[in-house]
Amino acid sequence: RFLIDSFDKLGEEPIRCLFIDIECKRGPKGQFPVAVLAENPITVIGCWDNFIKRYVQFFYCPNMKKTMGTLTSFPDRSIYCYSTEEEMLRKFIEFVKDTDPDIILGWNSWRFDFPYIFNRMKKLGIDPNELSPLGEVGEKFNPYCRGRVLLDYLRLYENVQDTSKSSFALDYILQEELGVGKVKLEGDMDEIYDKEPQAYLDYNLRDIQGMLELE
Repeated sequence: RFLIDSFDKLGEEPIRCLFIDIECKRGPKGQFPVAVLAENPITVIGCWDNFIKRYVQFFYCPNMKKTMGTLTSFPDRSIYCYSTEEEMLRKFIEFVKDTDPDIILGWNSWRFDFPYIFNRMKKLGIDPNELSPLGEVGEKFNPYCRGRVLLDYLRLYENVQDTSKSSFALDYILQEELGVGKVKLEGDMDEIYDKEPQAYLDYNLRDIQGMLELE
């Protein structure tokens, strides 16, 4: 009541949003990793921040010196390479702390990206609670991060649709809404990660671009 009586109009603060998408190693059988187990390394964490308006990719590349020489530079995109997964994850935590987003969102992120990141960090002895300004992340009905809002863009999209879709896979939705889907890669994803890192990173980037285009 004091604020209502004291100010005619309160200014609106801009909301800082961080879009993310992760890639993981598939393993010898090529199976998609399970978030609750988080057994496979995270290879890329791709991000887009609506304040700096720049793509940032954290890339775990054991053969860093060799890999860096094959990557292309872009004016609106930063690629940071790390020789260990642990270092990559810690730098991602630093990035989240530095940018301090109000909202972090991804596609199907409640079921995969958020729980996988939390569980993978735990498995590697990294405290995922550092992602929260209030020191607590976890899962109840959905993943949460105290002091930040975790949103699943897939869920948001479902809520505004008048008709049911035959699929809510990002590639399908992009094709239906925009006429352009995800990057198509032929072959084993782990081999592409090892032998064609630029193509692998472009694949990750396209998922984030697609979410932005759906806005």
